[in-house]
Amino acid sequence: MNINDAFPSKYVKASDLQNMAHLVEIAGCQMEEIGDDNRPVLYLVGKPKGVVLNKTRGSVLSDAFGPETMGWVGQKIEIYPDTTMYKGAVTPCCSLRVPLQPNPSQGGGEFDQSPQPSTSQDPGPSDEPPGFFGDSAGGDGIPF
Repeated sequence: MNINDAFPSKYVKASDLQNMAHLVEIAGCQMEEIGDDNRPVLYLVGKPKGVVLNKTRGSVLSDAFGPETMGWVGQKIEIYPDTTMYKGAVTPCCSLRVPLQPNPSQGGGEFDQSPQPSTSQDPGPSDEPPGFFGDSAGGDGIPF
């Protein structure tokens, strides 16, 4: 038995990522009651679990795509397992980043981390499979 199956969560945990980075598309963000607090939760295209945003994750997204969460829809990000200090101990967590883009003015050898603007309000179906890097089939089998 997988112990994580005994304690399911509706939010992504580091263990859900199976020690891999995943390229995902933002579907939306909404406020939800989590414990005694209301927190923004990021939802991803094709993934049933949400990502609870803390100040760090929210800052990564707002720095890249602006403070209005509607402007995040359709943007591609990476979610990856990481660690953080929590109550004096190193704890597994999920982190977000904007994928690096090749910088054509540098001959493709350098990378530009500036966000790529969305070309439409309705991104429509994507030509790229949802999944993680190296997953040409698009079905990553990850339960988040």
